[in-house]
Amino acid sequence: MRTRLITLGSIFVLLAAAALAAAVDEEGLAELTDKNECADITLAYPVFGIPEIDNGVSAWAEPFFRETVGDYQQYCLEDPDFREKSASWNLSVTAREVKSTPGTVSIYFFLYGYSGAVPPNQGAETLVLDMEGKRLGLDDLFGNTEGLWDFLSERVKADRRRRAKQNGEIPGPDSLAVAPKPESFRHFMVTPKGLTLIFTEVQAEADSVVEQRLDVSLNALAGFNPKPGLWADPAAAQPAFDCAKQANRVEAEICANPILARCDEVMAKEYELVQEVVDKEALKKEQDLWRQMMQSRCDSDSASLCILEHYTKRLAKLRGIKEAL
Repeated sequence: MRTRLITLGSIFVLLAAAALAAAVDEEGLAELTDKNECADITLAYPVFGIPEIDNGVSAWAEPFFRETVGDYQQYCLEDPDFREKSASWNLSVTAREVKSTPGTVSIYFFLYGYSGAVPPNQGAETLVLDMEGKRLGLDDLFGNTEGLWDFLSERVKADRRRRAKQNGEIPGPDSLAVAPKPESFRHFMVTPKGLTLIFTEVQAEADSVVEQRLDVSLNALAGFNPKPGLWADPAAAQPAFDCAKQANRVEAEICANPILARCDEVMAKEYELVQEVVDKEALKKEQDLWRQMMQSRCDSDSASLCILEHYTKRLAKLRGIKEAL
């Protein structure tokens, strides 16, 4: 993957990658950081506690971060003024959303760049993996991609015309321009209902100041033969509890998000193993308290990352107990 510059007005925000030992922060995100004479750069990505997925995320994150740091250092060498102009530059790339289907995991990263002298720059990056940790492009999701880019381009244009009409505006040619090619749709997430296309400010419209999203249903994509194993899989992981009897918002999110269901399935297996070597009653009380805490803290619209954080930390603790005995 090549490192790219995202242009926001007359400002440039660099997207890239790393290879350092990641430390897990208080929110359960692994962090790669580098502070050099040109910039202070941070990449924060989720930890799932599932080796295949975690290896896939790391395989993307480490080169992405390393490349970013190297490019900033190269700019310092090539541009005598860059160091002075970027003396207070900060760039953070932080995971904000996790979506999944039985065959995929999608992670949305929010990019925030600030130099202290101009308004902050914002952007987006997405990472989509299959359940073996392989990175997926949009064309990997379909059996037939003939006409796909033209179809998506027309959907985007139609959506912008609709929004312009709602706002009493007349869209100009720049605001409708989304080239029918893969690069135009590199930011996306796979959801149980289809696709969410994400456009940064620059991609979105000439005068846009916010990113824009467009949902495309699985039914609308049927002519491109969506690969069924990615959206539906009878053998997909199920949580240890009965989804028909989900009792709260957290359980509803776990049942609706297959990667969280898989975390719960893995948790149940680890719990059974630890149960065999420790006081069962004490472990049960601790596990019940953990679930209550998760249900209390993760009752929000951004529950998926919060729930994932609790699973990651609990799995690490259970595995630590098992390894210590």
